[in-house]
Amino acid sequence: MKTLDTQIKNIFHTTNHSEWEMVKFGDIAKNISERVDPNDANAEIYVGLEHLDSDSIHIRRWGAPADVKGTKLRVYKGDIIFGKRRAYQRKAAVAEFDGICSAHAMVIRANLENIDPDFLPFFMHSDVFMNRAVEISEGSLSPTIKWKILERQKFRLPPRPVQEKISEFLKALDQSEEKYRTAMDKLNLTRKAVFAELTRIEKDQKPLGECLKLSKIKSAYPHKFEKYLGLEQIESGIFTSELYVDAKQAKSTCNVFKSGQLLYSKLRPNLDKAIIATFDGVCTTELLVYDAMPGINLEYMLHYLHSDDFIHYAVSRGFGTKMPRISHKIVSEYKVYAPDIKEQERILENLSQLSAIGNQLSSSIHQAIAMRSAILNQLLI
Repeated sequence: MKTLDTQIKNIFHTTNHSEWEMVKFGDIAKNISERVDPNDANAEIYVGLEHLDSDSIHIRRWGAPADVKGTKLRVYKGDIIFGKRRAYQRKAAVAEFDGICSAHAMVIRANLENIDPDFLPFFMHSDVFMNRAVEISEGSLSPTIKWKILERQKFRLPPRPVQEKISEFLKALDQSEEKYRTAMDKLNLTRKAVFAELTRIEKDQKPLGECLKLSKIKSAYPHKFEKYLGLEQIESGIFTSELYVDAKQAKSTCNVFKSGQLLYSKLRPNLDKAIIATFDGVCTTELLVYDAMPGINLEYMLHYLHSDDFIHYAVSRGFGTKMPRISHKIVSEYKVYAPDIKEQERILENLSQLSAIGNQLSSSIHQAIAMRSAILNQLLI
């Protein structure tokens, strides 16, 4: 941390905290509430809260207006889509396009007279802002923020020149993170292709129900575990996740999972969320928790759950329109090549170098996020 402190001092040595001012959020940002029917939106992009990644200012996926019904919000390039429901998920991203978004979000636009527009999205990802957002949220099951309350909140912010310095440095960190993510996307495509080629065998086929055993252990609130894993802590396509939040935030019944178990999201299977847990905890009931049947390697099965063929299968079998999901029964019916354990391990060995690179890239991404967060939180105390 001394190295980080030195970096901050060297870059922001001219910062004089006595020049910082308390400002209302409503003075530095505007709430754009332009409502629209998706059928009349004349837009090609729809962004729901499920399309936003926690702790990221970028939107990497989206849907189409034809996919949704009901009144939505108009979004213009440069606006920030902020998840006003469940603020602890830390979702706030900059739109790089015109489109529409969920009415469960706020569309925030920087007041150019009072704040550097590049600084605002980074500020909104600081603990100072996000913790306040959680504090002022109303409701227990689905806590939500009201603009009339958010706009009155006061924050201590640096002068415009210092904001620009902070933005410049954080944008450089962000660009590095995006390069790692681009490399990770390419690696995942390669990994999928190699796995598909190695398992293109018709014999020794088994349904997943004979390979995976569903765990049904539940935990009622208050939970005895410290860590809670929601879908927002799992990025699409990843194999493990170190992210979690305090289990005290989960006030409903949860599934219990142990390190080494496989977790699969049955909600919106197109989002491709499945991991092997690296810690013990509780999780949303939208995650199915699996153990391996005898003679089965869970990492091998995880590759199948991330395969394009399985994702297409799961999407085609999904039920429900607004929140499509699949069931354990549907997962169980999908057939996979399940040779003996030694052959599974041999196939994994062929993927080991790609997996090692993936782990390195994932570590680099998390380090970039951690550094950005540390810088913001030290400067904005």
